[in-house]
Amino acid sequence: NFDEDHQEMMIDYANDLQSIKVDQQEHEEEIDELFMN
Repeated sequence: NFDEDHQEMMIDYANDLQSIKVDQQEHEEEIDELFMN
């Protein structure tokens, strides 16, 4: 079923984007801490 496959792909893609965003936020916080000290 194409629709189900497509939906799973979109969910995987959204999850990937979300984890990339979270990684970036954590990274930015680490950089902030470096500059603060």
